[in-house]
Amino acid sequence: KDSSSDLIVGPHGRRLLLRRLHLRGVVVEADKMEIVSSHKAFGGKVVRFEHRSDTCNCVMRCSVFVPPDDARPSRKAPCLYCLGGLTASDENWATKVGAAQEAAAEAGVMLAFPDTSPRGPEVPDGDHPLLGYGASYYLDATEAPFERHYRMYSYVTAELPAVIERHFGASDVKSIAGHSMGGHGALVCYLRNPGAYRSCSAFAPVSNPSAIPLPAPAWRAFEAFLGTPEEDRWAAYDACELIKAYDGPPIDLLVDQGAADPKLHVLGARRLKDAATRNDKVTLTYREQPGYDHELAHFVNTFAAEHVRYHAARLLADE
Repeated sequence: KDSSSDLIVGPHGRRLLLRRLHLRGVVVEADKMEIVSSHKAFGGKVVRFEHRSDTCNCVMRCSVFVPPDDARPSRKAPCLYCLGGLTASDENWATKVGAAQEAAAEAGVMLAFPDTSPRGPEVPDGDHPLLGYGASYYLDATEAPFERHYRMYSYVTAELPAVIERHFGASDVKSIAGHSMGGHGALVCYLRNPGAYRSCSAFAPVSNPSAIPLPAPAWRAFEAFLGTPEEDRWAAYDACELIKAYDGPPIDLLVDQGAADPKLHVLGARRLKDAATRNDKVTLTYREQPGYDHELAHFVNTFAAEHVRYHAARLLADE
């Protein structure tokens, strides 16, 4: 059994990366990735691609920062998965947080920026601007009409890493970070999968969605995707509850929160401190940054390089 990849020109001049498996002399196309755009950045490149997701049952998009070759001459690059916030897409981190890419280029770390939800003509949108497209909350929905496509937890933790490793040559060593709704997603993915990620950090994360009712957008989304709180599915996607219940190897978490964030009361990030004090297996570094608000391009971009270096130290610890 052997494999190879080929770049060809597809419809509208876009490039298709075909992964082929050679089985007993017969070439079988295993999967297909379409490159939407590619731009040089910090000596590496930012590649936006789309692929058919078996998990979300639609075409998904993702952007990837590939570090320069001379930053990783003799090894595959580990990957830091950076999850976007409410109403964002895969392009927000890629275009607004250049500091992360610069630090990743220096360290030889790959960055992956998934879309924040499934999209497309076959994918149901929500009946509210903060529900549906761009508002998946990185969970696996159980309720109609969302349960077929809104399976972002499984997509981020399983299918997407396999795609990144297969087509971009990333190693299977990975960490995870996120902003706002994406910070929630990063914490949940990390806490529910001990040992799968080397590290986790978050900026202004949605932290206790099962305890902060409307007008908090997360409450609306959780009801639509998971049913009423009484159905007891919410705790599996609540970082505070997961920290309290965590029983794996000792872990560290890094969380930055803007002290001037107008969303602070609905995010509940301060509640992470209380949850962590109840579990001696979880060490939380929680920092409220004076004067900073919620904005990706300003707040997150200011501290992004520090977060990337935090992850790089753990991703590259074996080298």
